[in-house]
Amino acid sequence: ELGFSARQTYDIEVWLPSYNSYKEISSCSNCGDFQARRANIKYRDPENFKGTRFVHTLNGSGLVPVTHVLHDIGITDITVVPEQEKPDGNFPTCPYPNPEIFEALRLGLELAEKSGADLMLATDPDADRVGIMVRSDTGDYVPFTGNQTGALLCDYLIGAKQRAGTMPECPAVLKSIVSSEMVRAIAEKNGVSCFDTFTGFKFMAEKIAQFEQAHSYHAIFSFEESYGYMIGNYVRDKDAVTASMLIVEMACWYA
Repeated sequence: ELGFSARQTYDIEVWLPSYNSYKEISSCSNCGDFQARRANIKYRDPENFKGTRFVHTLNGSGLVPVTHVLHDIGITDITVVPEQEKPDGNFPTCPYPNPEIFEALRLGLELAEKSGADLMLATDPDADRVGIMVRSDTGDYVPFTGNQTGALLCDYLIGAKQRAGTMPECPAVLKSIVSSEMVRAIAEKNGVSCFDTFTGFKFMAEKIAQFEQAHSYHAIFSFEESYGYMIGNYVRDKDAVTASMLIVEMACWYA
């Protein structure tokens, strides 16, 4: 409960015949009150989240940590696609469990339409990437690209930190060289520096380490157009759990 970095960490291991042992493939962490105060993490009153409905989909490791962290911030109206609820390495419901591919979202979309959900989240098997579809004012569900979601998250996070008075000195946003320049425009318009890295979050984590060693910038957000997002510098890799939390918070803010 009083761990400095997280309240609880979920390590996902699978059996690898070539090693003749279990190996960790993913690790997701949740923060509670203590960690939130230590990291100066803030969120809106849970009362403001009521009335917004969400769907979560794709067989994988995201079910427990994603639903857990959403409950922690007051989100209770979550519907999970039953056919894709439990981890299943065969992924029987779609040809390839990639949230960038529409066919992987088909069951989630059908359930969203049936339940009238406002937002659908699809986390990939190791819960490091997340795709979304949003119900429009006409009732249709619109898929967002990684660039679109990244731009929205960047804009929302900068605004949230400015409103809460938690923007660090010399804030910075990181993006891969193949990702949208819109994020740079949003960041620089708000006095936040933007840096490019090679594709891969290891390069973004390396850049953050360089910032720390030089006592220069503080990274508040990093992203790649392939549905990968990193909030702050806590995880230092693309992480669908914290990204899902921020996406839902953002959706409630703009609802």
